[in-house]
Amino acid sequence: MTDRGIDTLSLHPDSERVPMATADDLATLRASLAEFGQQDPIDITPDGLILDGRTRWTLLRELDAQSIQARVVDVPAAQQTHYIVDRALSRRHLTADQKRALNVLIREMTVEVTTNAKTGEEVRIGKGPTQRAATLGVGRMTVNKWDRDDRAGVPNGTPASAPTHYRDTVQRVLPLHPNRKPAAETPVGDKPTRLAIPRPKRNGPPWLRHFTPWCRAVLPEDRKYLLAMSEEIHKALGLLGLSCGHTEGDN
Repeated sequence: MTDRGIDTLSLHPDSERVPMATADDLATLRASLAEFGQQDPIDITPDGLILDGRTRWTLLRELDAQSIQARVVDVPAAQQTHYIVDRALSRRHLTADQKRALNVLIREMTVEVTTNAKTGEEVRIGKGPTQRAATLGVGRMTVNKWDRDDRAGVPNGTPASAPTHYRDTVQRVLPLHPNRKPAAETPVGDKPTRLAIPRPKRNGPPWLRHFTPWCRAVLPEDRKYLLAMSEEIHKALGLLGLSCGHTEGDN
């Protein structure tokens, strides 16, 4: 542990994305720092980037402190974001909004870099929804909702360096953000209405009893045409004296 000039340090880019404490927690910590001084050191890289202790560093600057107690941790650059997230999860009780902000950071972290055996392309593997839900202590449906809302609010999607795949429980590599085709929107007032189809009588011909349920699944504009054709076919069969009970293949 060493004393460093408070203005010689700067925040790690991903440390700035970690949500700040609530207003009540900030007020309590500010009062403690003003009365008792700094009790716990912050964690920094050898280059002076703050990995953990953003709140203490910010409040001490507001209190016009000239130096700050720091612990230098030698973490590889590729693992610094993981370190930031782990420390944020272990040091405080997070609100739902804070967990959602961390979910974005965790979703963009790369856990493993591998090569596609068929194409030879580099594949960046991150954490899937189930793994992120377990890390944040929320349900998977909550994480999925956060992801959908985030993708809807960010037209360009995630950065190019973000992982595109994840490993499931049986170690299969699956797409992390599947490109689903958006559902076509129906203008208000143009929504097709379901066409009422009379239920066939029990003593009606078998082909009609099978045809009617299937006809309910087709589009309304096609359904009218099919119903008209069915009536013509029924008339023709009646004239010829045929029925499905005597002729194979009419169903």
